[in-house]
Amino acid sequence: MFPPIRTRHLLILVAVGFVAVHLVFFPSYFASIDEHEYLKNAFLLQGGTLTEPAQTASCEGKFTGDGYVSQYFIGRSAFLVPFTWAGFEGVMLSGLVIHLLNFALIVLILRKWGVSPLYALLYLLFPAMLWEARTLNSELLALTGLLAATFFYLGKKPWQSALAGLFFGLAALPRYEVILLAIPFFLVPLCMDRRKFLAMLAGFVPAALLLLGTNALFYGGILEHGYSNELGEIFAFETGIKPFYGLTLVKFLVILAAVLPLLILSPVVAPPALRKELLLATVIFLLFYAQNVNIADAPWLHPTAVTGQIRYLIPLIGLLLLTYPFLVRKVLGRLRLPEKPVLSIAIVALFAAAILASSVHATFLDGRRAVFDQIYAHTTTESLLIGSSDDCNYVLNELFADRAYLDVGTANLAALAGPYGDVYLLDIRYGTVDYSSPRGKLVAGERQQVADFLAQHAGELTEVFSSSQPHHVTIYRWEAT
Repeated sequence: MFPPIRTRHLLILVAVGFVAVHLVFFPSYFASIDEHEYLKNAFLLQGGTLTEPAQTASCEGKFTGDGYVSQYFIGRSAFLVPFTWAGFEGVMLSGLVIHLLNFALIVLILRKWGVSPLYALLYLLFPAMLWEARTLNSELLALTGLLAATFFYLGKKPWQSALAGLFFGLAALPRYEVILLAIPFFLVPLCMDRRKFLAMLAGFVPAALLLLGTNALFYGGILEHGYSNELGEIFAFETGIKPFYGLTLVKFLVILAAVLPLLILSPVVAPPALRKELLLATVIFLLFYAQNVNIADAPWLHPTAVTGQIRYLIPLIGLLLLTYPFLVRKVLGRLRLPEKPVLSIAIVALFAAAILASSVHATFLDGRRAVFDQIYAHTTTESLLIGSSDDCNYVLNELFADRAYLDVGTANLAALAGPYGDVYLLDIRYGTVDYSSPRGKLVAGERQQVADFLAQHAGELTEVFSSSQPHHVTIYRWEAT
């Protein structure tokens, strides 16, 4: 007879297996401008700035007179800084580190409640979390702050309440809008436990000063930030309900009820110490993102339905997973089903799905890496690359060989290209993009600008490379006149 496997050993075993899967299917590149900008900002921060003076080294940003200020919050970039010292592979490990840290925090919180920490594996293997751990996006890091805050929020001592307030504030550095999730955690003590509220407020103040000071230092004012001119604009609902509001809200609710059965209902049976807070946070956050994120036209039966489409809900989902065990126990009790076997089957199924999802995502990223390799093999060092906006993903001089970049729609393109000895036009079309989706239509419009440029300057362009594998990539040398 084999001795029984202890819970701690099983947690370690699955976590090690998860890390092994991540390393076997290691992300070879990143796919979005968001990730590029977080990484770019990590290098800028090491010089004490978020301003890039050169137009040809900036993908997106507000021009301030001194240069181009990034449109992205600095929390994820600040976390990335030490990883940049280990090169590209170190950078791509950062998401896994955040994911494992969140996993450990959930284990600690579940133990505080006397709940089996095996339920933390539902977080570790949750599709959206797994996907984001393979990227440079910021939502998992915002969740880290929320989980740390929740851990201390459940404590009874004033110093624990102060740390809760501090971490609720720090959670906003990667994404300001998670303040919406934190507000109910302040409102409930304000109404029911003033001493706790005051201790939390004392802890929150330093984090708030850090956030406002960051705005003043990098964006020009305490209420200014990268996404708009005023901090308040990020929370402002535009006048009237947007056309996609209802369907997006329905999709959010359906996905959160289906990806783990009835997950969206978990706040209803949450422990009293979190029930009011989590119910309010869930309602506020879903209403906010239904108004500000359009997934109405995105496909229902598609892997992105449980990954990218709910990316912005990751901080909320992480909190819902804390109380999900109480819902599972209640439902299984009603159905008279044994808890451990059902949980074990779910973990095995999710782990198998994690292997498949990691493999699919790795193949997707390998296609982007292949495009990167093709570009750098057929263009010269210190040359200028011209393409549509997301082609800027392939230019990052702090990490890769020196290239400059300009969007094909840039005004006075010929004059800006003049100082460069070699100028190349990139015509890239990905086979993995759904051009009927809202994002796909935007990308298609930008690709059309490249096609228009090709037609207008046909006599000045010489093809130097063309391939249809794994994506359509054609590179032209431009002899500007």
